[in-house]
Amino acid sequence: MNWRISQGDVRFTVNEARRGRSLKPSTARNDLIVLQGAQNYCFANRKLTHVVKITKPQASSPRPRMLSRDEAARLLAAALGWDQHGRRYHKRINRHLARFLLIGLYSGTRSDRIRRLQWVENMQGGWVDLEKCFLHRKAATEPETKKRAPSVPMGDRLFQHMRRWRRLTNRFVIECYSRPITDSLGTAFEGACELAGLALPPGDPNRVVPHVLRHSCVSWMLAEGKTPFQVGKYVGMTAQMVERVYGHVSDDQQRETANAVRRNIPGPVPHLSHITARKNVNR
Repeated sequence: MNWRISQGDVRFTVNEARRGRSLKPSTARNDLIVLQGAQNYCFANRKLTHVVKITKPQASSPRPRMLSRDEAARLLAAALGWDQHGRRYHKRINRHLARFLLIGLYSGTRSDRIRRLQWVENMQGGWVDLEKCFLHRKAATEPETKKRAPSVPMGDRLFQHMRRWRRLTNRFVIECYSRPITDSLGTAFEGACELAGLALPPGDPNRVVPHVLRHSCVSWMLAEGKTPFQVGKYVGMTAQMVERVYGHVSDDQQRETANAVRRNIPGPVPHLSHITARKNVNR
């Protein structure tokens, strides 16, 4: 574990400065999980005679970064070229990124599945059914995994956007020359964060990344009073996972509920002696 953390981040093979950066314990833990999965696969297929026990460090407490309504509006405006001061840069308008942001915020779908969305049922990824107003997050023949991707109805606002985007595209919801856009969206997302004033250095826990759209969608649903079961069923999580990761939102909602009980009390309850209370009961 300590040896893996002391290594440089080999994912950045081009940038020398970033390659020399030390790893986080969470990254080393994920590597151990991948190693354990590969070992179990080899053992199940009789490539190994026995399995070595892999001890993993305890997972860190979840700290999901979520966007406020104002931050989400600024990020969407930045995708359309507006900076945080109200100045517009026409050369930085990226309508593909705007579609990506809206789908992520309205549906809570994972970013990789958003990029592969098509207009017709296919074997590569999810698709949008405009006739039944449904969003299918995965292909029809794709097996179910721990990362659930249920088919859900679309909200009215997202459905209206989808109908308009259908007239502007051919095959994919987010496309360029009838081909999906994959790599450039990450760079465009970082540029939009810079325009919106949300840019932070890598490694900062408050840094805005594409997965924050999913966190924001879940948090907003909980803040509106939806139960963890309802939210988890819609975005593809278990109710226990919603409670564990987004418990702070539920606590705020319960505090509002407690204050609502106090507001509903008409006034101070008059003091009754035991004699008066007995007479009222006998009546």
